[in-house]
Amino acid sequence: MKLLLLLLCLGLTLVCGHAEEAS
Repeated sequence: MKLLLLLLCLGLTLVCGHAEEAS
């Protein structure tokens, strides 16, 4: 469960970073 949360956070960070780069 903890690992899943960590993966979710990591994925979210990647998406956010990519979105910032695009804009």
